[in-house]
Amino acid sequence: MFDSWYGGKTDYDRSPVVTVPAAGADISLLRAGGIEGSITGVAGLGLSGSATLLDADGDNVGGSATKADNTFKSRSIYPGTYKVQFADTQGNHAAEWWKNATFADATTITVKPGQMVSGLNAVLAATLSTTERPEVKNYPWVGKPVSATSGSWNLSSGTTYTYEWLNGSTVVGNGATFTPSKSLIGKRLVVRVTAENGKLVGTSTTAKTAKVGYKPKIKAKVKGSSVTFKIKAKPVKGKKVKGTVVAKEIVKVKKNGKIKYKKLGKTKIKKGQGKLSLGQLKKGKHKVVFFFKGKGKVGSNDIKRKIKR
Repeated sequence: MFDSWYGGKTDYDRSPVVTVPAAGADISLLRAGGIEGSITGVAGLGLSGSATLLDADGDNVGGSATKADNTFKSRSIYPGTYKVQFADTQGNHAAEWWKNATFADATTITVKPGQMVSGLNAVLAATLSTTERPEVKNYPWVGKPVSATSGSWNLSSGTTYTYEWLNGSTVVGNGATFTPSKSLIGKRLVVRVTAENGKLVGTSTTAKTAKVGYKPKIKAKVKGSSVTFKIKAKPVKGKKVKGTVVAKEIVKVKKNGKIKYKKLGKTKIKKGQGKLSLGQLKKGKHKVVFFFKGKGKVGSNDIKRKIKR
């Protein structure tokens, strides 16, 4: 049983005031609930594990340590809804949340009076790994800084990151931000991110970037059901600016920020100019992105337009 304040509250500030003498101020003590499960390393490797319960505010409200057989059990948990973190107290494995997620996305459990929540089993990895891959956020243009994200990892608190920019297997730059030179024109870059946290290390790479080139500036003029393009990419001469434009309509933006597109059409750019039909767009308001992929020394870029039909 747990101590309790009048009204079933957990502390002085939340409990309602009663006037003395008080009639009918009966209090029922709440029975404890419990949790049980196991924590091991990969292939059943034993470790010194702990299961910790955190409330919605991220506060530690209790938990249990593993025994010699890698299991844990606690029968003294205050009833409520919690998230569970599994950890190796010796730091040889990465901590994780119930259902292998971050705290924000972890699956909650509900502890009820007099009942056990069982099956809380975890296998901890001995390396750091990504839950979201690193990403280069923009196009690589000659003489223009471009940045990479670290991605999201299975252990973020206290983790440090280093960045290597690769052309094939050759390291051409270090740090989260890099400025491509003329020598990299036509090359696709990859960023290798190394994460370190105590004894734990992990690496992950980005997808390949678009080809390095000079930054193209796009002008798109919508008239009726067609779009005309004028593209410049100094110091490349206008007559040598060529490539392709793909038009895509934004259909949906997901909760994680990812965008779902619908392809509308494609056209070639010659001597810095081109034209594309949007006749398939229905009446209404549309958000359309024009993706330009340059050739030769010309890089890639995109431009978004709101179109009303």
